[in-house]
Amino acid sequence: MSVPTPMLATPGPPPGTAAWSVELKFDGMRLMAVCRDGHCRLYSRSRREVTTSFPEVAESIATALHGRTATLDGELVAITSLGGSSFARLQRRIHLARPTRRQIQDTPLEFAAFDLLVLDDESTTALPYRIRRARLESLALDTAGLRTVPVWPGVEGARVLAAVADLGLEGVVSKKLDSSYVPGRSRAWVKSAVRRFGDALVLGWLPGTGAHSRTVGALILGGRDESGGLVYLGCVGSGLSGPARHALRRTLDEIVAPAPDITGAIPREVLAHARWAEAVVVADIAYREISADHVLRHPSFRGIKVDIAPEDVGIPD
Repeated sequence: MSVPTPMLATPGPPPGTAAWSVELKFDGMRLMAVCRDGHCRLYSRSRREVTTSFPEVAESIATALHGRTATLDGELVAITSLGGSSFARLQRRIHLARPTRRQIQDTPLEFAAFDLLVLDDESTTALPYRIRRARLESLALDTAGLRTVPVWPGVEGARVLAAVADLGLEGVVSKKLDSSYVPGRSRAWVKSAVRRFGDALVLGWLPGTGAHSRTVGALILGGRDESGGLVYLGCVGSGLSGPARHALRRTLDEIVAPAPDITGAIPREVLAHARWAEAVVVADIAYREISADHVLRHPSFRGIKVDIAPEDVGIPD
């Protein structure tokens, strides 16, 4: 079975009409499960196979499907006590190619399914979302290590977003009930985050001070514009733990590079102390908003992404 190119949501406020359904937005790693003959293979958003990284998830899905052929779209998550998800906890597993039994037990993961693209060898992508969702729910996937993403059809999206904000959850995704599943970004899906989240290239780093003087104090961030040129997005130090600072220093020391050609007004203090690196590391960044000159405001580092190709990182919305 081929691996579909995933459908992507467009950022924006919840549409809030009866023609839409609202789903809880989990904070995890996009995952496609392609299942046949009692076995499942897992693929990242970039369609790279990651089955050996999450063997217990593949087994849970295969068991729940009872041998049926299916392709599921969803999110790999580490669930919190509030029912939300923790990307920081997921980071403990995301880089492990073959986790040990102890690592699997210490960081349990779940697959949160939100769409059904193939069932019993029949493609469902041309069907309206409301029918795909009904067929997904008929599979009763709410078992250990597996759940179906909660949904509120016909409910005003702004009300749901306010409720999830009160619970400290990430946000919601609104989906047009009559929309088919199409690859790439679509306005038929709208993601509304309590905070914005985006990907950024690590262009280099700034040395820390005090206890962090021998390691990374802040990361220099960038993205690519439509012509492929690098654009300065600012620096981030918030969210960097001690272990993360040291791990990033080791990684960036291996990919030292000359100062790149960057568009944007880079502060003098950044230019004076910058240690540049090849633009091949992708960081997951939370931020409040982005300025007119593309600088992220109140950014916070959340982790390194391994399922996004560096050349696909643009400028966050």
